[in-house]
Amino acid sequence: MLRRTAAVLVAASVAALVTVCSLDGESPGPSTDLAGLRHVVAIPDGVTAARWEIFGTPEYTGGVPGPTDYMTLVAELDLADDAAFAADEPERWPPSVVPEAPRRWLSPAFRERMERSRNKKLDLDGGSCRPVRSRVRESGRIVPGFTCRESGKTLLYLKLQAPTA
Repeated sequence: MLRRTAAVLVAASVAALVTVCSLDGESPGPSTDLAGLRHVVAIPDGVTAARWEIFGTPEYTGGVPGPTDYMTLVAELDLADDAAFAADEPERWPPSVVPEAPRRWLSPAFRERMERSRNKKLDLDGGSCRPVRSRVRESGRIVPGFTCRESGKTLLYLKLQAPTA
């Protein structure tokens, strides 16, 4: 009886491992749930629509998952007015951009800015970007990031989690 139970447990474990390791690793993609975004981080009341995504770095692409160094939120926002995020301290500026930041769903101008800044400090050309901070709702932690304005849209980039030295 004990042998049969052990065999069933081993078979179930192997089946679960094969299922997990054979996932295609596709990201779920962006969300348009504004209430969901407000549940994750504090954003100004003047935000009327959002497309956003939270992703890890390195991004899981299948196989056995490894440790995640960063959790990043990227959002493209519509503002009803000049809704403002809290300004960040200049000494934290400019923030570095994780390599996965140029999401396919971003507007071309924002995706291009993220491509130019990938894995390095944000490219400040044009002066439309500024450092900001926001509060993670669940923990109350203040997280750094930046916003950029382009063609009536606002890009929001926040590092929700970063490695500690």
